[in-house]
Amino acid sequence: MLVNMGCKVFEISSLSEKESWKLFKNTAGDLTEKRELKSLPKDICQKCGCVPMTIFTVANALKNKRDLLQWKEALRQLKRSSPKNFTGDMSRAYVSIQLSYNYLRSDLKKTFLLCSLISHQGFILDLVIYAMGLDIFPDIFTIEEARSKVYALISELKDSSLLLNDQTNDSFSMHDFIREVALSLAKGEDHVFSVRNEMNWRWPSEDEQKICKKIFIRDSTITDLREKLECPELELFFMNTKVGDSHVEIPEDFFKGMRNVKVLDLTRMKFSCLRSSSIPLLTKLQTLRLDNSVVDDIAVIGQLRTLKILSLQIGQLTQLMLLDLSNCQRLTVIAPNVISNLHRLEELYMRGCFVLQKTGGLNIERRKAILDEMNGLSYLATLEIQFNDANIFPEGLFSKELLRYNISGSFDEDGTLRTLRLECNSINWSENFRCFKNVEFICIGKLQCIGNVLNELERESSSQPSSSQLKHLHLHNTPNLSCIFNSTNCRDGVVFCNLESLILLNLTELKNICSGHLTKESFCNLKIIDVKGCVKLENIFSFANASSLPQLQTMKVESCDNMKQIFAVERGENENNNEVIDQIKFYQLRSLTLNFLPHLTSFYSEVKKPSTLQERWQDELDTPILLSNKKVWFT
Repeated sequence: MLVNMGCKVFEISSLSEKESWKLFKNTAGDLTEKRELKSLPKDICQKCGCVPMTIFTVANALKNKRDLLQWKEALRQLKRSSPKNFTGDMSRAYVSIQLSYNYLRSDLKKTFLLCSLISHQGFILDLVIYAMGLDIFPDIFTIEEARSKVYALISELKDSSLLLNDQTNDSFSMHDFIREVALSLAKGEDHVFSVRNEMNWRWPSEDEQKICKKIFIRDSTITDLREKLECPELELFFMNTKVGDSHVEIPEDFFKGMRNVKVLDLTRMKFSCLRSSSIPLLTKLQTLRLDNSVVDDIAVIGQLRTLKILSLQIGQLTQLMLLDLSNCQRLTVIAPNVISNLHRLEELYMRGCFVLQKTGGLNIERRKAILDEMNGLSYLATLEIQFNDANIFPEGLFSKELLRYNISGSFDEDGTLRTLRLECNSINWSENFRCFKNVEFICIGKLQCIGNVLNELERESSSQPSSSQLKHLHLHNTPNLSCIFNSTNCRDGVVFCNLESLILLNLTELKNICSGHLTKESFCNLKIIDVKGCVKLENIFSFANASSLPQLQTMKVESCDNMKQIFAVERGENENNNEVIDQIKFYQLRSLTLNFLPHLTSFYSEVKKPSTLQERWQDELDTPILLSNKKVWFT
């Protein structure tokens, strides 16, 4: 059934009574059979009107409620009339979501309402920024604590079916209808004024302004910008224009009537003169974002002594905890000692910021000095920076381990993994690596001593099997690299259990990807192998047994002139061949590409395990097994 609410249209499907009761019972659990509840579960299910969303939401809210009075109260609320904008099945769905909302704790309610005000696919970082600015968590004083708290709350809201499970841990989304219900609740309970994707709309009336606590103008056309709003209770003000619209100029006195604002978030705005604007009057402001806005002189921001989070640039803001300079392509200068004076800074974002680039306005000495200043920030836990000159890196890059980072010499991917993306030929990186042992993504070219770094990375985790967190390793154009891993230095020969992709390009001196014997636990999560232009490489891996690489999905080997077999499995003189190897099975392999391998004789070969050092140098292949042999299975 389709129900029209103005310009909003939602599809509400229906179930039969039997299907409805089955869904309710499966969701609520064994409590539905509890004798003391009598007919309450079926009565509540009936009130849900055979609407799946309503049934699932209500049953999920009641699944841990054992008190008879709680079930009676749920039935009473479902019988209660709903807001006039919702009728029929939509009315029942509204009440069910409101019921689930009513069972939430105070901090969950505040977070849920904030989620509804953020974009369709919201980011955890936005919630953290707003929560810190609004003091939603009175017992939390650091960004890291707030982030952990928000992650936990989002998880609870997903368990309550009020948020959808998203593809990444750093974002969330909400069903359109649940968002409409949440916005209705926010308007009534939290005095929120919200406009989204509108061309024609009106500001709240004078009476509404007096009680309004939050204003969100998102992705809407802004033509009538008043001289000022009189909102003495306002705590949060968000406004951006439609993408493609010209920047909107903010009147000087616009913020005079909202002096209690704690969070001010403006995107694609224009200030004719920030110094003479009314922003300095916001003495309680804790979060300020001026993303993609046109500002002239930001020195006036230094007067905002209560500011904790700033997304643009800085002044004498000694209490600042988060600084976001992402995509500030016009920012070419940061004055000396500005970064180092941010003693409380926990998170620094500078991806897409040109201040560290050769093309920026700073010479190499000043760019080095900025990194030195970062190195002295004792609370720094999250760092995202981009650069195109590896010579600016100081020795002993960072003095402590970062929890999250994306340090990149390129401007392509933007991910959520702890990332090192470097290309340089003048750094002995092993001297700088000690604070990046929790790295998840390494993409490196032309780097000296990278083999030592990777051995050190795995050796550090050898006392705790599988503790190496590296998931993706991409190496290219790295000279003098003959071996990447040495498993003899690792516990039980186990290396990189969590690695998912291995990409090696143009490593012209590479003879072994891994020296020593690999156990079946090594590379057990590897999904992608891509090797190209490694002209001295004879095989990809040499295993102690053939039951390795159970997760392999894609393999590509090209232009490796000396490649003789893809895999080798070693056996001892006294070992029975049938015991050592039966079949190699690639259950997950979906793509196999072998190109320009002139000396390739087999996909897999058994290799006699040498008993002496001399024999190790004179290994002879016993039995080459071609792709068509029954001992190699592709399912």
